[in-house]
Amino acid sequence: MLKSILTLFSANILSQIIRFLTLIVLARKLDADHFGYFNYVMVLLTQGMPFVELGLKNYGIREYASGKNPTGLINQIAMTRLLAFGPAALWIFIISAEAFGPDQDWIFLSTMIAALLFQNVLNPDYWLIAKGKIAITAHAQLLQALVFGAGVAVLSYGLLPLKTIGVLYLMSFILSWLWLRTSVDESEKKPKRPKFTELWLVVKNGFPFLLVMVIGTYQLTIDFFILGQTELKDDLGAYAAGVKCVGIALSLINAIFAVFQPKFAQHAENFKSMELQRLLHASTRPVWIIMSGLVLVCLRFPNEILTMTFGEKYLGASFVLLPLSLGLGFFALALGPTHTLYISNRAKQMVGFSLSHLLLTALCVWAGLVFYETIGVAWGMALGQLFFMISAWRFFGFKVLLSIDELGQVLLPAVFFLLPSVWLKGFWGLAASCFCFLIVLMGTKFWKRAWFKAFVSLT
Repeated sequence: MLKSILTLFSANILSQIIRFLTLIVLARKLDADHFGYFNYVMVLLTQGMPFVELGLKNYGIREYASGKNPTGLINQIAMTRLLAFGPAALWIFIISAEAFGPDQDWIFLSTMIAALLFQNVLNPDYWLIAKGKIAITAHAQLLQALVFGAGVAVLSYGLLPLKTIGVLYLMSFILSWLWLRTSVDESEKKPKRPKFTELWLVVKNGFPFLLVMVIGTYQLTIDFFILGQTELKDDLGAYAAGVKCVGIALSLINAIFAVFQPKFAQHAENFKSMELQRLLHASTRPVWIIMSGLVLVCLRFPNEILTMTFGEKYLGASFVLLPLSLGLGFFALALGPTHTLYISNRAKQMVGFSLSHLLLTALCVWAGLVFYETIGVAWGMALGQLFFMISAWRFFGFKVLLSIDELGQVLLPAVFFLLPSVWLKGFWGLAASCFCFLIVLMGTKFWKRAWFKAFVSLT
């Protein structure tokens, strides 16, 4: 059990690190406008993905995990997704063309959209997860990140046009899909022509999951989407650099929750159970540690972080790093409750909760854009995510989120982080502040209990 957890966690972390390093190479190789366009297309793919996936991953996991072993379900899901792929691809083409017009790179956009076929439409990862082969899916993600990252790194020594990036992206997902496909039982690969009634039943069963996926995806990308539809789209490159800079922390947190998710599934039916409360407590403490450090760094050393990662040409993002880190922190702290709500099969409750906060976040982002332009978008996103976090935790109690006794243990390291930055600036100030923060934090009971309880909960 412990070996599987460590394998899954390390593969997820390594994949995210490779993707982040790949983005740094792309940001330094491309100019700010092309990097902004690249990330805008990635956002469109992310927003289009639920309409291709149709919520059928979770439906497939539920069907196979129940022991029913439905014959031909993999082919039914693939055919249903294939029918949905055309309209979703057309929507991405239209929105991108509307935003960039004659500056559109059609070959790049086409190859990126084609990657969805292998990333989602034909992806049998739900079968592997249901059969307890989740490590294989993590290895497939790692393979995709390695292939794409290695290709970008090698070609970055010469010209690296967007067309080449798109082809590399497509090839990486084809190889990842082949890896997954070889791990599926031969009996599941036999072609079967599903009937229309069977396809409709599959869509109907996956629909509640689809709604939640769509809402969750737009909630996290609504700022970038709105910004790309305005005259401020020239700021997309710098804004994307800021989002990706703080996003590495969310990648780490997602890797933590990917390990916790099977445990949540075992206790999600009873929100008041002590075991669920203990799991939420254990999974949230590492988030507090990671996000408090990120917010402090973005508060005092935004220029140093941007210079070390994406380069000086993206220093325009220094003003949005703090609100972006705060918004990301609020969102990350809500992951425990939202994972539990999602797994608990309370579809109506989850859809209503998510939809209301998507609309509220969109309103905050729009208001920030009207009054304060790009920086207002970032602060609007932070405000929307704060409301999201508060609403998520009302189902489980705020004492689980953070007690009064723990608050002091979180604030004390923050004070020691800020003290060196009063006298030291630049990279030396950053190093000294991080050192003081970690030394003081590791001496608190909060630090020791956070990692110990997380380990105990998983084993």
